[in-house]
Amino acid sequence: MCRVIELIRIGMTREDVVEALGPPDDVGCTSRKYRTPAIYKYGEIELHFEPWKTGKLIRAYTEDEHRNGIVLLE
Repeated sequence: MCRVIELIRIGMTREDVVEALGPPDDVGCTSRKYRTPAIYKYGEIELHFEPWKTGKLIRAYTEDEHRNGIVLLE
Protein backbone atom coordinates (compact mmCIF):
# COMPACT_ATOMS: atom_id res chain seq x y z
CA MET A 1 0.00 0.00 0.00
CA CYS A 2 2.75 2.48 0.88
CA ARG A 3 4.40 2.03 -2.51
CA VAL A 4 1.23 3.22 -4.27
CA ILE A 5 1.01 6.32 -2.07
CA GLU A 6 4.71 7.11 -2.52
CA LEU A 7 4.36 7.18 -6.31
CA ILE A 8 1.27 9.36 -6.67
CA ARG A 9 0.16 12.87 -5.80
CA ILE A 10 -3.05 14.85 -5.97
CA GLY A 11 -3.55 16.47 -9.36
CA MET A 12 -2.02 13.67 -11.43
CA THR A 13 -3.85 12.63 -14.60
CA ARG A 14 -5.03 9.08 -15.19
CA GLU A 15 -2.18 8.71 -17.69
CA ASP A 16 0.36 9.88 -15.07
CA VAL A 17 -0.98 7.33 -12.59
CA VAL A 18 -0.87 4.47 -15.10
CA GLU A 19 2.68 5.46 -16.05
CA ALA A 20 3.72 5.39 -12.37
CA LEU A 21 1.77 2.30 -11.24
CA GLY A 22 0.86 0.35 -14.37
CA PRO A 23 -2.69 -0.53 -15.38
CA PRO A 24 -5.26 -0.60 -12.56
CA ASP A 25 -6.54 -3.91 -11.20
CA ASP A 26 -10.10 -2.66 -11.69
CA VAL A 27 -11.97 0.51 -12.69
CA GLY A 28 -15.41 1.82 -11.91
CA CYS A 29 -17.88 4.63 -11.50
CA THR A 30 -18.88 5.45 -15.05
CA SER A 31 -22.16 6.94 -16.18
CA ARG A 32 -23.87 7.89 -19.42
CA LYS A 33 -22.54 11.41 -19.04
CA TYR A 34 -19.03 10.43 -17.91
CA ARG A 35 -17.78 7.35 -19.77
CA THR A 36 -14.24 7.57 -18.41
CA PRO A 37 -13.88 5.67 -15.10
CA ALA A 38 -13.68 7.94 -12.05
CA ILE A 39 -12.14 5.25 -9.83
CA TYR A 40 -9.01 3.19 -10.45
CA LYS A 41 -8.36 0.38 -7.99
CA TYR A 42 -4.89 -0.88 -7.09
CA GLY A 43 -5.22 -3.71 -4.59
CA GLU A 44 -7.16 -2.31 -1.65
CA ILE A 45 -6.54 1.32 -2.62
CA GLU A 46 -9.03 3.30 -4.68
CA LEU A 47 -7.84 6.34 -6.58
CA HIS A 48 -10.67 8.81 -7.21
CA PHE A 49 -10.51 11.17 -10.18
CA GLU A 50 -12.68 14.05 -11.29
CA PRO A 51 -15.35 12.42 -13.48
CA TRP A 52 -14.60 14.13 -16.78
CA LYS A 53 -12.12 12.65 -19.24
CA THR A 54 -9.30 15.06 -18.39
CA GLY A 55 -10.03 14.86 -14.67
CA LYS A 56 -7.23 14.90 -12.12
CA LEU A 57 -6.63 12.68 -9.10
CA ILE A 58 -8.55 14.07 -6.12
CA ARG A 59 -8.35 11.33 -3.46
CA ALA A 60 -6.70 8.05 -2.48
CA TYR A 61 -8.95 5.93 -0.29
CA THR A 62 -9.03 2.54 1.41
CA GLU A 63 -10.95 0.75 4.16
CA ASP A 64 -9.76 -0.95 7.34
CA GLU A 65 -10.81 -4.44 8.44
CA HIS A 66 -14.05 -3.00 9.88
CA ARG A 67 -14.88 -1.30 6.54
CA ASN A 68 -14.23 2.16 7.98
CA GLY A 69 -13.12 4.53 5.25
CA ILE A 70 -9.59 5.93 5.42
CA VAL A 71 -8.54 8.82 3.19
CA LEU A 72 -4.85 8.42 2.37
CA LEU A 73 -4.45 11.54 0.20
CA GLU A 74 -6.81 14.42 -0.50
